[in-house]
Amino acid sequence: SPDGKYILSSDPSEDNVITLWDIATGKEIKLFGGHRGGVNSLAFTLDARHFLSNSYDGTTRLWDISTGKEIAQFISFTDGEWVVITPEGYFNASPNGAKHLNVRVGNNVYSIDNFYEKFFNPVYVASVLQGKKVEAVADIRKGVLTPPDVKITSPEPNKEFSTDTVTITVSAKDTGGGIDEIRLYHNGKAIGEDQRAVKIVPKGNEATKTYTVTLVDGANTFRATAFSKDRTESNPYELIVKLTAPSKDVSLYILAVGINKYKNPALNLNYAEPDAKGIVDFFKQKGEGLFKKVEIIDMYNEQATKEGITSKLKQLENTNPQDAVLIYLAGHGESIGDKWYFIPHELTYPEREEDVKTKG
Repeated sequence: SPDGKYILSSDPSEDNVITLWDIATGKEIKLFGGHRGGVNSLAFTLDARHFLSNSYDGTTRLWDISTGKEIAQFISFTDGEWVVITPEGYFNASPNGAKHLNVRVGNNVYSIDNFYEKFFNPVYVASVLQGKKVEAVADIRKGVLTPPDVKITSPEPNKEFSTDTVTITVSAKDTGGGIDEIRLYHNGKAIGEDQRAVKIVPKGNEATKTYTVTLVDGANTFRATAFSKDRTESNPYELIVKLTAPSKDVSLYILAVGINKYKNPALNLNYAEPDAKGIVDFFKQKGEGLFKKVEIIDMYNEQATKEGITSKLKQLENTNPQDAVLIYLAGHGESIGDKWYFIPHELTYPEREEDVKTKG
């Protein structure tokens, strides 16, 4: 250790356990177990409160010396991707890192994608690595409920439609973990409750949900998933259908917001308003030949309140699936945790986190 009081050792023949020794007395102080392969290197942190261990099992682990517990394990892959996992199962990963992970539940193996909503939590992982005490809402070591089996029962795969309105029926079967939610994605976009989705209809250990969807030209990919009562996601079921009707023209909708002048003059900017107007002017000139129409909603300075911006966003909910939507926000912004907040005209003190969360 940096202060010369302790030493770490590990013997592969002793179940890969790491031992902390008192140098002065030669006595064993604590054992650390968890690696599934031989430990090949050990290093104390500068404050001697933690240490790192690297193993042939492919992991590097961070340990808390006082508690003897593992804080997190770091896994890197040959393609440059990486994953950080806490003992509770919370993880953070590089863009494609999580694809290397699988989870076994009973005799079934699931992609880590099934657990994203429940365990992907970069904020939790960062807090733990910073030494903060954070309560874990879930713990994968206690087990997870098996997710439902899900299937799109109607229409048939590869069916062709001549009209753009179609009914999609999704069925989920309880495998022991219950059915909490059924979801349907259309070309990667989640179909919300406001998009004419009929609520779940339970029947025995099954449930169905029906959606009325507007197709786009050509191939339409639908992906259905379902969640157990503890929010474990099922393996997805995909179906592709085609719309063979004549192509519809595409319209462009732009919401441009630029705030130079805030209610608090200390926040005033010089270029936000002209930047937003520049975007508007560009698409007015260039978009005419590319789109059936270009519809512009622009807001500047005192017009750009939270209520005003929210109401304009709602106007965009009625666009057609084939239309393009551009949202351009020029002004101050604040990042809190894993969320980004735009500062509207009337928010006077963006340094106050609660104000930003409620008014941004």
